Amino acid sequence: MARADKFKLKSWYSVLAPKMFDEKKIGDILGMDDSSVMNRIINTNLSELSGEMQHGYTRVNFRVNDVKGKTAYTSFIGHELIRSYIKTLARRSMSLVDNVVKVTTKDNVTLSVKTAIITTNKISRSMKTILRKEAENIIVEHAKKHDFEGFMQEVLYKKLSTEIYKKSKELVPIKRVEVIKTEVKENLKIKA
Repeated sequence: MARADKFKLKSWYSVLAPKMFDEKKIGDILGMDDSSVMNRIINTNLSELSGEMQHGYTRVNFRVNDVKGKTAYTSFIGHELIRSYIKTLARRSMSLVDNVVKVTTKDNVTLSVKTAIITTNKISRSMKTILRKEAENIIVEHAKKHDFEGFMQEVLYKKLSTEIYKKSKELVPIKRVEVIKTEVKENLKIKA
């Protein structure tokens, strides 16, 4: 079969964000049939979903998990800050304290959360350990209190970062705290 003929057999599917983003349309994808669209990963910018330009450096990742008619429904699988933004945060005279924490939310969704704490000046290795532990405690506590959707709203809209910042600045002078990346590892609701 010629390449042009195969293209004619494909059709467009509208892709919708999950309910936590009000099922907004995030794009269109081309596929032969429903099975060729399933499990595709779609990336979009958080500013397109929220309508706020301040979220322009946050990339949100979705996976197609259901297709009905010519509409593909997605689930949230993670987010990450773009690299160029991360590079602008730290300078030579500062310390960057990064940490990865595996947490489980109230509704049994397991995810990894990567944070970065940027100090205003260099700090010792022992102080970095203390900051990591403090951030980890806050993240674990927030995950226990919230369901997955609520926890991700706190991460994406900087409430979690602000909470870590408030606690950390009591220990050392802090310039900024960012949740750099989240990634869903396991969703027990889907398995049940």
